[in-house]
Amino acid sequence: MKKGKKILIGILELFTLISFIYLTLFIGDKHEPWADEAQAWLLARDTTIPELLQNYMGYEGSPALWHLILKAFIAIGWKYEYYYVIPILFSAIGVAILEFKTKIPLIFKITIPFTYYIFYQYSIVARSYCLLFPTLMYLATIYNKKTEKPILFGIGIAILLSISAHTCILAATISFIYGLQVLKLTYNYIKKKDSIRLKLLIKNWIIIFVLFSLFLVTAYYVRTPADHVEFKNIEYRKWKYIITILSDSLITNDKNILMCLGTSIVAVIVLFVGYFRDKRFFEAILLILPVYLFLALFYCNKWHIGIIFEIILFILIVHNKLKEDRLIQIIFLLVCAVQIIYSVNTAIYDLTRQYSACKDIVRFINNNNYQDKNIYGIGYSATAIEPYFEKNIFANKKNNKGFYSWREDEPEYMSIEEMKDNLPEILIISSFSSSSYASLINRVETGKLYEKYYFEGATYVKDEVYENEGFYVYVSINLLSANKDFQNSEVVILNR
Repeated sequence: MKKGKKILIGILELFTLISFIYLTLFIGDKHEPWADEAQAWLLARDTTIPELLQNYMGYEGSPALWHLILKAFIAIGWKYEYYYVIPILFSAIGVAILEFKTKIPLIFKITIPFTYYIFYQYSIVARSYCLLFPTLMYLATIYNKKTEKPILFGIGIAILLSISAHTCILAATISFIYGLQVLKLTYNYIKKKDSIRLKLLIKNWIIIFVLFSLFLVTAYYVRTPADHVEFKNIEYRKWKYIITILSDSLITNDKNILMCLGTSIVAVIVLFVGYFRDKRFFEAILLILPVYLFLALFYCNKWHIGIIFEIILFILIVHNKLKEDRLIQIIFLLVCAVQIIYSVNTAIYDLTRQYSACKDIVRFINNNNYQDKNIYGIGYSATAIEPYFEKNIFANKKNNKGFYSWREDEPEYMSIEEMKDNLPEILIISSFSSSSYASLINRVETGKLYEKYYFEGATYVKDEVYENEGFYVYVSINLLSANKDFQNSEVVILNR
């Protein structure tokens, strides 16, 4: 490559990275974190490390790496208002590796960073999944030399298994492939068919032992407790998820089952054509299938589907398909184009609408000096309000911890009957959970002792609103009459 062209490519790669950082920081500053984002922060803030590992990770269904990272940031005084910077930092590391360490065509280096899951869902939304892209990009740089660089490979797998339940399965799959390669090397060494050094072979076996131990430890502390409120009676997913997950990870949004089916069929055909007579076909299938089945049959939500997209991207990079296969290049470029449109849609929504009403609730409380009043926060979504205060402000949580407990019949929470008998000065109920607290709402509204407000908010996925993140707020008449300087939030809709 000529020197001038190489410099130009370097400039474009750097410009892509800078653009990614600037745009995500700009959108992140406007983003209202919702409950899932707040939950991790509060767990990091309100627990010790032993408490976190022993008592809560099983209920979260996730390893603790993200929470430990947040705990480190909190320890140095990081404010929740700048929470969005943390996931963007990790995503930017992934983009930097993609730009400067992978050997893929420039067009993909320019487009991939702005695809929906990398740009928005796993960067703007602050969750543990922001660690997946940089980890996979790191592993992509050493994957084909993993037995030659076992320590570096082991570090990547250790990080991968600590991100989420889904990535733990992926890490186990990659480790299985790695184990088979080490077994083959060992066999060849014994038969004198391979010149691999004994010291390097021993290193590989040590890494396998260490990784296996880490898997056992992780599986132990994230095991699901019997009294988990969400998973106690979990049912297997319907057959349609097997169809929609692949298509949704690429270009669709689960609206039309026939379109999802058609997209999935085309994707599978392209995969078969791209891997025709390629011995790595079964490796590609093995890398995707376990996580795919876990999503389809056990636990999947809109934001989890992007894991499949990033796995596919990882496979295409390590198998050089984005560099060598013309058909896959064309199809994947179309996928990137559609996802960039989704990124634009979602970014515009986040900049112009309320992703969560939490910030408006916080302003409402602060503007009227209600922080020390008797406040009940009802429903998981109300967790999004807590991190803006130095400690738990909801009196219905007896343990004074801000995060939400997934334990069935949590003894540290007031029951509905207790709350009905001891009504607060302010009651905040997430609209998403309002139906579960109908008797409490009826008790409050029939007494005519409260003024009712509604704060709007809703999460958004690709091109449509997904879940309601608004809140009903009931303020006692006595409290309002005592507050002569009462201030309402600009976006609050008053329902009389």
